[in-house]
Amino acid sequence: TRLTAHQKMPNRSSNDIIFYGIRINLTICAAIRKRVRLQCEYDEKTRIIEPQCHGLTKDLSEVVRVVEMSPGNNFGEPLEGKLYTVSKMVDLKKTGDKFSRPGPHYNPEDKAMKYVHCHL
Repeated sequence: TRLTAHQKMPNRSSNDIIFYGIRINLTICAAIRKRVRLQCEYDEKTRIIEPQCHGLTKDLSEVVRVVEMSPGNNFGEPLEGKLYTVSKMVDLKKTGDKFSRPGPHYNPEDKAMKYVHCHL
């Protein structure tokens, strides 16, 4: 049976759907829609991020383009345009802190993504 673009996956969390045959976490899309920062462990560091665009690469890896607020760069400034692989994000949760606008180089048609699921 072939899956449709937004078919709900049975026996899974309500935060999951199937998008082009890949399980997608809707927590990221909810954070984008509400402009809420997320916290996660990524590459063994706690990170605070502002999700901008969420989708799948050409090899169907789930990714999210973010502005990394913390830890940021060597000077403590936000890192804009980081591409995170969602499967490497551990303990993903909303912080409750809001952000007001996209990063300066935000592109809703992100070229790193073959399929964009949601964006600001």
